[in-house]
Amino acid sequence: MLSKIENELKKIKEIDPNWAGKAANLDFDSPELRKEKWGKRYFALLNQIQNGIKQGEIEKEAAIDLFDKKLQKQVDVHLQSLLRPYLAFAKIRELEKENLLQVKYMIDIIWEQYVLRFNPELTLDMPGDIAKEELTEIGQTLGAAAFTCVERNFSYEGILTLLKKNLMLSDGLTEYLAKKFDQDFKELRINYLIRKLR
Repeated sequence: MLSKIENELKKIKEIDPNWAGKAANLDFDSPELRKEKWGKRYFALLNQIQNGIKQGEIEKEAAIDLFDKKLQKQVDVHLQSLLRPYLAFAKIRELEKENLLQVKYMIDIIWEQYVLRFNPELTLDMPGDIAKEELTEIGQTLGAAAFTCVERNFSYEGILTLLKKNLMLSDGLTEYLAKKFDQDFKELRINYLIRKLR
C-alpha cells in the first residue's frame, strides 16, 4: 500500500506542484479542499489510507511519513477525523468477541441515555473496563451518525452501509444498531429538528 500512496502523491503533485503548501493551510472541512482537482484526489487518498488502516494493511505513522514534512501534522489531524468513529468503537469491537449479548445491552443503555435522551451521569458497571470517556465517545459517535442519517434521510440500507463503513463491527452488531436507528427514526428526527432550532 505504501507504493500506491507514493504514486498517488506524485500524481497530485503533477496537478499542482504547490498543493502540499495549500493543503497545510486548509481545514479538513474546507470547501476548497473538495473543489480543487488536487483536493479531491488528496481527500480520496486520505479515505484510501483510512480504509487501509482499518483493514490492518498499513500503520498510520508509516502513511503520514510519506507526506511532505509541512503537511504531516495536517494529515494526522485529517486521518484522526476520518478514523474517529472507528477508534471510538475499538473497545466495543474487542468486547463483542467475548460477550455479544452484554455488548448489545451496553449499546441499549448508551442509545437510551445518550442518543435519544441525555444522562450526564451515564456510567456502566460491567466487565470490560470501559471508561466514562470511552462511553462518551461512543455516545457522541452514535449521535453524530444519527444526525447524519436524519439529515440525509437515510433508508435502513443507507444506515447499515454508513455503520459498516465507519465502525467495522460484526455484521450481527451492525444490523442490531441499524435496526435501532430505523426503529427510532421519528424520535431522532424530532431531536434533530429541536437541535437545528436552537
